[in-house]
Amino acid sequence: MEQENNVRVALRIRPQLPKEVIDMCKTCTRVLPNEPQVWLGADKAFT
Repeated sequence: MEQENNVRVALRIRPQLPKEVIDMCKTCTRVLPNEPQVWLGADKAFT
């Protein structure tokens, strides 16, 4: 018998630090406004 489990996750994404901007670090996360979805990289979406 299969059982479905739901997990709640809280996530805080901060802006890049000045040093990260100077070092030309890439932002690896995207958040769509008013959507419960987070993108990691270009192709991994999580809701």
